[in-house]
Amino acid sequence: DTNTTPLLLVVEGYATGLTARQAVDQKYPVFVALDAGNLAHVVPLLRKLYPFTRILILADDDWLTKDQHTEELVNPGRTAARLVARKVEGCDLVWPIFKAATREEKDTDFNDLHALEGLHVVREQLEAHLRAIDWRLPQARESTAKGGGESGLKTGRRSALSVMDLLDAIERYVPLDDGTGKY
Repeated sequence: DTNTTPLLLVVEGYATGLTARQAVDQKYPVFVALDAGNLAHVVPLLRKLYPFTRILILADDDWLTKDQHTEELVNPGRTAARLVARKVEGCDLVWPIFKAATREEKDTDFNDLHALEGLHVVREQLEAHLRAIDWRLPQARESTAKGGGESGLKTGRRSALSVMDLLDAIERYVPLDDGTGKY
């Protein structure tokens, strides 16, 4: 259900979308833009449809793509994703990191990383990036509730654990008011 998910993933290609979906154990929806140019249309549309959802673009790393006129390296995947992430609030990007010794010319996206190094490497890179931007995965939230929490109080009780952030709560729940001032 994309209306209540805390995170959406956006990729360029279909195969990368399948890899991304497997890497997150189908916990988060994955949208396919079909090419780097479409990111500028798809991501703002997703922001309008899901205003309280974090968006992560899984950019292609077109590391050897050259401009047709200047022969200069241009990397359209990362460039397009970076431009969109700067314009759309609550949006970030990540691209695959390959081992230099085994990377070939055609290796540009997370699906290529999956084929070359394994799904576990894709999962590790995505999780590392989410931690780096201070994104808490569901497993991380559960682990903070064990052992008395972080409040410093020695009550012998576990700290309360939020199951959703404030914006999600506001979006999902409203007070019932019949207009008389009594709830």
